[in-house]
Amino acid sequence: MPTTTTRRALLVLACLLPAACSTTSPAEARDELANTAWRLASPADVPAAGTRVASLRFDHGRVSGSAGCNLYSATYASSAQDIRIGPAGATRRRCSAPQGIMEQEARFLDALASAATWRLDGDRLELRSATGALALSLTAAAEAATATLGAAGDGSRIYRCGEQSVRLSAGGDRLQLLPDGPGFALQAAVAASGARYVARDDERTSFWSKGDRATLIVGGRTYPECLLQHPTGAGGAAGGGAPGAGRGRGGRPPRPP
Repeated sequence: MPTTTTRRALLVLACLLPAACSTTSPAEARDELANTAWRLASPADVPAAGTRVASLRFDHGRVSGSAGCNLYSATYASSAQDIRIGPAGATRRRCSAPQGIMEQEARFLDALASAATWRLDGDRLELRSATGALALSLTAAAEAATATLGAAGDGSRIYRCGEQSVRLSAGGDRLQLLPDGPGFALQAAVAASGARYVARDDERTSFWSKGDRATLIVGGRTYPECLLQHPTGAGGAAGGGAPGAGRGRGGRPPRPP
């Protein structure tokens, strides 16, 4: 049997191993980037003049946003200063305007994938490569401002689909992902109830509204249930479609699709 001295020696040796005697609690190892949203500021190698602003949002192991034309999503893992971002998957739209948008998108995604460290400085986030070169410089996105979009009496509607806000035009012919995501030209589609629209250049993207609720699918990805946030304009019907569209018996909205 091991002697008392031997047992003490084994205990000391075990405590020399970080995993055996770690004092870091799960709370202390929390993801400091989670639930933060950013937009491109002054990138190192991404042309910004005349092109759309790219964006990203960190959400507990997943980063997503707009690369300028397409929506993208990737996994990530971060520690106190280090970050690792996996290969991004993206929708497959081809944008011709503004000029240079597809080049911007490719460079943005390459820069994002090269990130090895991160640093916060006030409302700015810097992502740098393993060599220390600036990959992306970002500013905090003013997501709260999305609730005021469409307040000019144009009849557009703001929906919140989980963490994503969208704006549906009064006529249902345009869908915009907020704050800086791409927009989609829509066309009406046959639906048993409510008002359903499909993107003209991507049949995997659709918006189906029923009263103050809706279902958003972008590039085949279904978002959480959408809820009407900010109906605008006088006399506009909440939820899309003509006045009264999507109402069940007694004026109540039917269940979402």
